[in-house]
Amino acid sequence: MAELIRDTVLGHFLRMVTGKKVLLYEEEKNPELWRKYIHEEKSGNMAKYGQTSAPDDENSDQQDTDDSPARSASSGSTVVDRNQQVNEVSGKPVDPEKGRDVHIVDWWGPDDPENPRNWSRFKRCWVTFCICKCYIDFPRISHH
Repeated sequence: MAELIRDTVLGHFLRMVTGKKVLLYEEEKNPELWRKYIHEEKSGNMAKYGQTSAPDDENSDQQDTDDSPARSASSGSTVVDRNQQVNEVSGKPVDPEKGRDVHIVDWWGPDDPENPRNWSRFKRCWVTFCICKCYIDFPRISHH
């Protein structure tokens, strides 16, 4: 219920007046929470193949296992050739021709309460009402 109030004009006003001490967002409570939203597999595929899913080609999968760097169990660091760029999240080497070193952000799981697919019917109706109300109250201004 707090998130419904927090996301309204009243909630933002309360946050401003209190110096963001009330109605905190989850990432304000835990600054390391963002790591939970990084999708390791998709980030690794983007680094290696330039797309979020691995290619269907069997040979590419074979090369992936041959090229994949070894992770040190104690430090979590990745051991690779010093000239090879490595995706920080997945440890996969970045293919300079196809890949991109990015972090793919996703829902933290199928039960993520921030995912609109997991909202209650009441919250969906409330958010829809707020959006429609805002659209009706602030019609487009035409410039003539």
